[in-house]
Amino acid sequence: MRFHEEVQRGNGKAGSFPQTYRCRKPDPPPPPGVEPEALIAIHKLAAKEALTMYANKHDDFCDLMAEAAFDNLFDTILTDDLFKPVEGFTPTDEERAKMEEAEKTAKALSGLFNILKRF
Repeated sequence: MRFHEEVQRGNGKAGSFPQTYRCRKPDPPPPPGVEPEALIAIHKLAAKEALTMYANKHDDFCDLMAEAAFDNLFDTILTDDLFKPVEGFTPTDEERAKMEEAEKTAKALSGLFNILKRF
């Protein structure tokens, strides 16, 4: 949990990066004629690169990011309403077969993920 501890230490605020990982100066305004979409793409690419470099130095970073991604996924997209049974719904034989196939695939991927986590 070294990454988590470092994040917690950043300026005494939970969730802020330590000073060594923050920009010291704000970005200057974009030059005239630069498309806002291009500027956003450049900043996203820079953020992705910075996170990748940080992740390469910290072993637990991947686990924390996966946990945050799952929390966000279940809070925003896969909400509890999606998992409530629909009254009166009876799946057809074809739907049952697809659900069983999906369950087998999920179990296989889960096993593969567990194997890959060991590396």
